Amino acid sequence: MLPAEQAQANYLAVMRRPLLRAMFSKDFEVLGDLANEAAGSPLRALKLVLAEELFQLWREHGLLRTDLDIDTQNYILNATQTGFYLSGSIGGREPLPHAAAALAHTVRQALHHPGDPDPEVLEALAPKVISMYEQFAATLAEAARGDGPRARGTEVGGARGADGVGKTQGTEVGGARGADGVGKQQ
Repeated sequence: MLPAEQAQANYLAVMRRPLLRAMFSKDFEVLGDLANEAAGSPLRALKLVLAEELFQLWREHGLLRTDLDIDTQNYILNATQTGFYLSGSIGGREPLPHAAAALAHTVRQALHHPGDPDPEVLEALAPKVISMYEQFAATLAEAARGDGPRARGTEVGGARGADGVGKTQGTEVGGARGADGVGKQQ
């Protein structure tokens, strides 16, 4: 499952669950103390490492564009999803399916390599991607029990640099900035 399909599935799941919808839209009135930004920081860092590793894997196999660096692509994905979570219905249409499809279209156009993905590549990558998500889910479960990332230094699968930032399987993540300030792949 590539970013567009993930965004669509996540949107539908989140918007159908009031507590998740409040979390993703940062509804402080509903969340109260649960909205504490500091409490989720270690888990957000793990999610970022996972995203970097997935984006790198998909890029290496020609499934995502490579004209922007991974940090910029991840920003585009997160900002786009946030906008959809905060927006209402589209022109009075039934909001969920139509909005989810619009989100997938937007992400696909912004991030995916043009054309349909090679089914053989997707099939070959599936075990690796599933393993990455299973490891992430196990780390989240550890965190819920109180012995998660902060306590043990657990990470999703990449190495940590001296600055504590996740590095993708020994691959430098990031690139130069163009004159327009947008990240460009080196």
